[in-house]
Amino acid sequence: MVSESYVFQNDGKTAYNDPDGGTLKFYLPPEARGVVQVNATAPQGMPIRRAAEKAGQPDVYKVDFPIKPGESRIDLTYMLPFGTDAKFEGRRLFAGGGPTRLVAPAGVTLKGDKLVSLGQEPRTQAAIYDVKGWPFQIQIAGAGSLRQNQASAEESAGPSIAQIMPRIYQGIEGSSGTMEKVLAVKWILALTLAILTLGFVLLYRAQPPAGR
Repeated sequence: MVSESYVFQNDGKTAYNDPDGGTLKFYLPPEARGVVQVNATAPQGMPIRRAAEKAGQPDVYKVDFPIKPGESRIDLTYMLPFGTDAKFEGRRLFAGGGPTRLVAPAGVTLKGDKLVSLGQEPRTQAAIYDVKGWPFQIQIAGAGSLRQNQASAEESAGPSIAQIMPRIYQGIEGSSGTMEKVLAVKWILALTLAILTLGFVLLYRAQPPAGR
């Protein structure tokens, strides 16, 4: 599984869009057979599924998505066959832009003439590489999953969900007995009982006297 992320920074005040040429053109390896999932995220927005269209060149596709002021992101996900001598080829179809990084999960190594190792990401232990030229071709060896490594790191870091009890239960512990729990909210019970008593008294007084 290959995931690619493209980050766009629009420092202007108007949105950029190119419906004909595509906001993003990307190279999809022929082994993917044209099957790719595209999600686009606008500034402060949620990911939106977009369709990848053929751009008129072999293995080249385009995505139509307006780039609003701020930071936008387009994510690609596709599958490639894996074997003992797996290879991956990447191309850049746009001029300029920022650096390109490759990330491989623990247990997977990448080798290529245009790759420079940048070390490991501390939390997931994923290997990070810098790409120094285009096009590039790398060899992939080993097996691993970045998602599983990330989940394991999050689990080892401790629970991420905290239970916040309402104020009336702050004095109650989970191991407390029934009587202790009742005493902890005794003022609420007393108030409820007083309201019910007052209601019965008012209802009794409102009834007409019985005839003789």
